[in-house]
Amino acid sequence: MKYVNRFFIVICSCLLIISVFPSDVSADTDNDVDDDEENQSTEGYASKDEVIYGKLDSNGQTNNMYVVNTFHETNKGTLIDHGPYTHVRNLTDLTDISMSDDKVELEGNGSEFYYQGQLEQQALPWDITIDYLLDGEKINPDELAGKSGEIEIRIRTKENDSVDPVFFNYYLQQISVTLDPEKFDNIQAPEGIKANEGKKQAITFSVMPEEESELIITADVEKFELDPIEINALPANIAMEDPDFGSLTGQFKTLSDAISDLHTGTEQLNSGISELNEGASELSNGSSEYREGIHSLDSQSDELTGGSKQIKDALGLINQKLNKDIDIPDLGNLEDIPDAMYEFAKSMHQAADGLRDLKEKYDDAISGLEEPLQKIDNLDLSDEEMQSLLEALEESDVNDETINKLKEMKEAVDEVNQALDDRKVLETLNDISERLGKLIKRIDGTANEVETTAKEVEKGLDEFDSEAGIEQIQDGIATLNKEYNAFHEGLLSYTNGVGELASSYDELDNGVQSLADNTPSLYEGSSELEEGTKELEDKTDDLPGDVESEINEKLEEFDFSDFEPVSFVSDKNEDIEVVQFVLQTDSIKIPEAETDDTEEKEEKESIWQRFLGLFGL
Repeated sequence: MKYVNRFFIVICSCLLIISVFPSDVSADTDNDVDDDEENQSTEGYASKDEVIYGKLDSNGQTNNMYVVNTFHETNKGTLIDHGPYTHVRNLTDLTDISMSDDKVELEGNGSEFYYQGQLEQQALPWDITIDYLLDGEKINPDELAGKSGEIEIRIRTKENDSVDPVFFNYYLQQISVTLDPEKFDNIQAPEGIKANEGKKQAITFSVMPEEESELIITADVEKFELDPIEINALPANIAMEDPDFGSLTGQFKTLSDAISDLHTGTEQLNSGISELNEGASELSNGSSEYREGIHSLDSQSDELTGGSKQIKDALGLINQKLNKDIDIPDLGNLEDIPDAMYEFAKSMHQAADGLRDLKEKYDDAISGLEEPLQKIDNLDLSDEEMQSLLEALEESDVNDETINKLKEMKEAVDEVNQALDDRKVLETLNDISERLGKLIKRIDGTANEVETTAKEVEKGLDEFDSEAGIEQIQDGIATLNKEYNAFHEGLLSYTNGVGELASSYDELDNGVQSLADNTPSLYEGSSELEEGTKELEDKTDDLPGDVESEINEKLEEFDFSDFEPVSFVSDKNEDIEVVQFVLQTDSIKIPEAETDDTEEKEEKESIWQRFLGLFGL
């Protein structure tokens, strides 16, 4: 009975293989056989398939192995096959199969023929190892059934150097593990593909040719049980048409163009920061000179206003004296008045010349500041531009220190621009220059009036009419006193403005110096950024072509068109069409509770004895 069941299983397996790998079978007629005789091999068949079935223990070691051989388009007569089988079995009909010295002889029937050969100590093309860890500790699978905890299953597969490498180099392995969700929870398999099979969950791993891998499954388990792990291997005949890279390379072309635009932008940014660095340096020098000049001017304001006050008070006193009833002075004393007035006019002209020199230096300082300040204002980045730049920098190889310096520079530039906007520095500076010009003009005008008055006094003394001359002098001095009072008020307003500007300019100058100190490091960082984007642009200049070449190179790794099937069983076998491996491990099950047959028998016998006892037997 057991033999019949096993035979039925083998037949079903063969039918499954036939359904997976169909082949055309010629009609069993003499004409067809005659027509195909030229296509038959010298062994008596057109082609041959081998399906290797392996039974593995729970750790992946081979326990049992047999091969189902399928011959297509056989001749009627003796077929010859080769293999180190321990025994063979006919799966097609009841004719005997003879075997001697790894040579198998069987009788073909004109169509497909199947037979099974048993192998012992035959190595697989792969070394397969399966380990189990429960709560982090390695455990023997014989002790694992019924255990609970955190389970880890490790499946390792690598090349077996003792077997023809053609199977390792050209065969794709598919490893399937089936888990019961009622027992397994929180299932993790990073390299596996999960799929539902009824109430259970199947995890499938694929191992490509020429690959050695370690596959890991982790889960929380309650009362561990495991169905057999299935390992199938077949040729990786992956058929691929020439792919169309148009859409993909178009996208990479867009990326390459964007990188080129990014580099152009960083070039412009670096150029702008270079100008900013130069402008900040010029601004720093000009600001320092201006700060020193404004403080020097402020320090001289007291002396200037003090001298002006003395002149004002003197003119006021003279005017006051002249407006009183006075005796006609001695003409000899009056003759000194023009000389004194000429000397006073000369002093006024000298004061105007000094202020004129100051104004020229002041205007030069303003001219030196205008261009750097304008550069800073033009180089101001918006928040959106700054954010885009920072995102581009963070994706590149520029270090964080350079990015932080760029942020600090942005803040410094914003602070300087804010200070320039809030204080209206250039407007204030130009206003002071304008007021200086007016003051110089007024001083020159007053000096000219004093000279004119002095000439009139000289002329008047020559034709001196006591009463009329005194009235003219009184009128001239009164006019001069009035004009000088206005001049003195303007001078006080000017010196007050200079003092306020000197006080507030210190803060602005500190910002300018901070900007000038930090722009060199910003320029250094932007130069590194430009070099980095240039390198990136050079490497991605032919990005679409590089990507296409790389993809083609990778696709070549999966091109197995040069694969020539060989027999796993013996290199003497020819005309091999398909060789496939079907492997399966033992299941791990909780043992069923055993019943005590002896006690049951005794119990039955006791009942029987009681029954017989009713009849006195």
